[in-house]
Amino acid sequence: MDREYDFIINPKARSGMGMKTWQKIEEKLKAEKVPYRAHLTRRRGHAGKLARQITEDGEKHILVILGGDGTVNEVVNGICQLDQTTFGYIPIGSSNDFARGLKLEKDPMKALHSILHPKKVIAADVGQISREGKRRRFIVSTGMGFDAGVCHEVCVSQWKKCLNKIGLGKLSYAVVALDRLRKDKPVKITITLPDGRKKIFEKTLFAAFMNLPYEEAAFSLHLRHR
Repeated sequence: MDREYDFIINPKARSGMGMKTWQKIEEKLKAEKVPYRAHLTRRRGHAGKLARQITEDGEKHILVILGGDGTVNEVVNGICQLDQTTFGYIPIGSSNDFARGLKLEKDPMKALHSILHPKKVIAADVGQISREGKRRRFIVSTGMGFDAGVCHEVCVSQWKKCLNKIGLGKLSYAVVALDRLRKDKPVKITITLPDGRKKIFEKTLFAAFMNLPYEEAAFSLHLRHR
């Protein structure tokens, strides 16, 4: 096997499940004599830096992510050469919208098998949002208002960590969303469509731009720019 894989692992995903899953996967990689490099994230934002360091040489790379949608987002934003990168994903987050949207294997070992022995490689669009000169990519969705507020609050609160321990991580979004529904007030927004037409919405809680069918805050691969 001449392909080499770079694994970016979030060891704290789903309250430590990331490290346990990686240990099982590493055993399989060694058993099959698969060439690989392992990169463990240490803090928020580290996955993006690792992806940047791996891909900044301009060569072709196969990145395999062990984590949740947050880790996926960091890596997509860190990749230097999208068209030179093949992206594999082993979902171990609480929502896994990226995996659901692309109908990827949910079982870690089955996902690994699909990555090592792919029947096909698909192309995925990568969106980009710009604000005040700053740009950020997204592969699942992006939004503003209520849904963005829920996602941010879940990330900085202890709800998700506590609920993950009992297998109810998804419930953290519902808990935070109900609280924000009580606090947030609708606002007027204007959306300009690609053909120049404007749509005005008088009472709006949020606007979401979907690249895939699922999004956490709505309660719920070669890469290229859209």
